Amino acid sequence: MNIEARNSRALVTLKDLEFAYNELSASGMSPVSVRRAFTRFVDLTQKLTSVMRKEYKQLAGESWIASEFQGWCAHTEVFKKIRNADQHQNPIQIQVKERKLYAITEDKDKFIAVECVWELDDQLANKPPDGMFLMPTNPETGGPNKSVRYTPSKVEYEFLLYPETTEIIDLLGSLGTRNILSLSKSCYEILCDYYGYYEVKISNYPDSILNQESKGESP
Repeated sequence: MNIEARNSRALVTLKDLEFAYNELSASGMSPVSVRRAFTRFVDLTQKLTSVMRKEYKQLAGESWIASEFQGWCAHTEVFKKIRNADQHQNPIQIQVKERKLYAITEDKDKFIAVECVWELDDQLANKPPDGMFLMPTNPETGGPNKSVRYTPSKVEYEFLLYPETTEIIDLLGSLGTRNILSLSKSCYEILCDYYGYYEVKISNYPDSILNQESKGESP
């Protein structure tokens, strides 16, 4: 059976998930754009199984058992916890990790890296905070020479999930990252495999049975 030819609602949801992931990847340096794209992505990760349950029941006349898929892991579990926290506790919040590279040595291929993690009081900010500077030492006072600021050769930003619950903190600890894009990439790849598993399960049913079930008939 060609599930795509049936205009599968599960496939539409997977494509929506793909769009949300691509949108997240292209969000640039805007914290508010990253947070909103990530929130949409989180919602769709859970919607996919919900749509599968309804569609599978309609097409095959049986219950969809998501737990039989062997690919579930901490990468997908953390998204369930994130969505629950977002829905029932506090909206998703993010932090910004800023890393500035300074070429201030004689070797042009070597850089001094300075980084920090910004707490965002305003989760609707369009730009990351700008307040981290590298200044030379004042030889007379031993303190920073505030009249001079080095210009970084490169500035990098990384968007991090701010965990809201102990469960999320523990899961992120086991994964070793809070990077939103990295977490989303791993989850998206697993859900693509999950959809492939769904297609295989559907294809095990003859078209004659699926046609009858989709029309509400008994096989």
